[in-house]
Amino acid sequence: MTLPECVPERTPPSSPPVVLSTEHRRTLEEGSAILRVVTEERGVRTITDGRELPRGFSDRQRRRGGGILFTIHRPNGETDCCFRPDAPDPKDPGRKYEMRSKKLSGRGNVLDVHPRVRHLIRDRRVRVIFVEGIKKADAIISAASLASADVLVVAISGVWNWLSDGAPIPDMFDIPIYHREVNICFDSDVFSNPDVQDALRRKAEHLIERGATVKVAYLPDQPDGSKMGADDFLAGGSAYTDLLALMRPYDPKDLGRIRLSRDKRLRACLDAEWGRWWSFDWSRMVGTADNPDWRRGHTSRDVMKVLIDEAKRRGKVKADVVEVSPSTRRLTELSAKSRPSVCKALRHLEAEGFIEIVEAEAADKPHTYRLLAGRAVLGHKEGEKQESPGTLPDGKGPRGRPDLPRLRWSSPAIPKRRGLVRGTRRVRQGPSLASRAGVKRPGPGRGAALDYMERVQRRVPLAEMAEALGVARPRDLVRRKTSKKGRDGRLVMLLDAGILVFDGESFDLPPDWRFRLEEARVLGGEIECEEQDRERHRRQREAFRNRARVKESPHWVNAGADGATEDLERIGPLSQADAEILQAIRAFEDKYGRGSFRWDRASCKAMFYSGPISGLWPDMEELARIRAYVEVASQEAA
Repeated sequence: MTLPECVPERTPPSSPPVVLSTEHRRTLEEGSAILRVVTEERGVRTITDGRELPRGFSDRQRRRGGGILFTIHRPNGETDCCFRPDAPDPKDPGRKYEMRSKKLSGRGNVLDVHPRVRHLIRDRRVRVIFVEGIKKADAIISAASLASADVLVVAISGVWNWLSDGAPIPDMFDIPIYHREVNICFDSDVFSNPDVQDALRRKAEHLIERGATVKVAYLPDQPDGSKMGADDFLAGGSAYTDLLALMRPYDPKDLGRIRLSRDKRLRACLDAEWGRWWSFDWSRMVGTADNPDWRRGHTSRDVMKVLIDEAKRRGKVKADVVEVSPSTRRLTELSAKSRPSVCKALRHLEAEGFIEIVEAEAADKPHTYRLLAGRAVLGHKEGEKQESPGTLPDGKGPRGRPDLPRLRWSSPAIPKRRGLVRGTRRVRQGPSLASRAGVKRPGPGRGAALDYMERVQRRVPLAEMAEALGVARPRDLVRRKTSKKGRDGRLVMLLDAGILVFDGESFDLPPDWRFRLEEARVLGGEIECEEQDRERHRRQREAFRNRARVKESPHWVNAGADGATEDLERIGPLSQADAEILQAIRAFEDKYGRGSFRWDRASCKAMFYSGPISGLWPDMEELARIRAYVEVASQEAA
């Protein structure tokens, strides 16, 4: 005989079953404005001890004590359970709801549709409201019932709990949303908590991809500054129509603007960051090197710009700094630089005092970057003179972020030859690259000039532009080469492309300069490179999410191994000849570096390790070639 899914695993005989305690009923009806009939139709009861929870809840969940057990009604007609403990989790205070554990045969994340509105699932004329938490969903249903309005309210146990392993749960596809109005009603901390904001953005993009018209609820904060949910809003005396009046079409830019308007500390930090970004002389940046280099500086300039943008989007103010944790892939995409260049630029920025890098605790988590310019604003004591943000060369203060995309460096030409490894006489062993012609692009150095022109919005004299770009001689910006080996000035390429105009004394932007800049980016292959990077990063992210589903591929030398050398089994002791070969290889690598000795590795493993395929053993001619090569290596190493 099998127990029903929501039957308690064991109930103490001394305590009679309790349907809903007076305290919990007051919490639902008065604190959340839920009608009693809505509660009774759902199926809600009080849990006085964790041992009363149904099967599927873990020991950790049972130790959270008493609370309210809700019956979940899934869109496909099945039922499940959801537990809301009375006391917050000390390790995770934001975890208000507990679902049955998947390790204990639970279904994990599911959606809830109250039986009262279940008949509206297929009616696309009725709006859908996604809300966080069952209490908030029942509060909206109660308010809509009082207003005699039809609305399909869907509850999720958390802002991220409509996903599982990075993909939408099956219940999301049981609700038709094509050509349907869908409202997202998260708590008011969506404009202050970057994690909730990311969840909203991800969910809105998913709904838009499926053809829905998405609106977002702009709930105000509580009078004391704490967050407000839909149930708090309705319990405060507001009606269902008042809640609908707070719905606005989804615009990701609005989220950042409203967040800045509500968070004065974050706004002050970002102003300080942009002030230093504009005033710093990037052309003479040193970083971790010994001498300044303008190319290093402009690469770091673009990476720093992306970090400040990410801080505006999802940064957190902690103490007197702003912390942000973007992945290296995202920094690579937005800064239009390669991954090695981004990693080097981060170290240069740390050496210059722009950021502080906090190493991630886990290998699968991104590093945290602390932006340090905000300490001048938030770190000062009362009575101390506050440092003013940096100014532009024209004496005016910073004007916020630049709106232009970051530009890529030019691509050098690649000749069709192997060549030597730098610093050695060793010929490159990789496959020969196909020859490729070089590609000239505007690059970050010219992008800095466009950033300055776009912000000042006026004609800029030649001397002022040289000062803004850190060029000692202004004429070097517009000089033309006079010989075949000569080089044009830095801004000549922009002048020839029609992006900038120069009348002999000052620069100006023509009316169609944005179109011409985009055309130059297309001709330089930058748009194509961006698409390739996004596609490559998408595959990498998908492979990381599915890393637990991919089976290990056995190595050909040893069927029971996963390819690592430590898992291979050796055939007894080595012979004298084999030991001499290994000694010569070690001597060669001690001189030229680890991994410099590169011959047929498959043959090497077949010589010293067991192999199931006899055809992979080296023949006598190959052994003679290997021995001769190792003898030469031994002589060079000696």
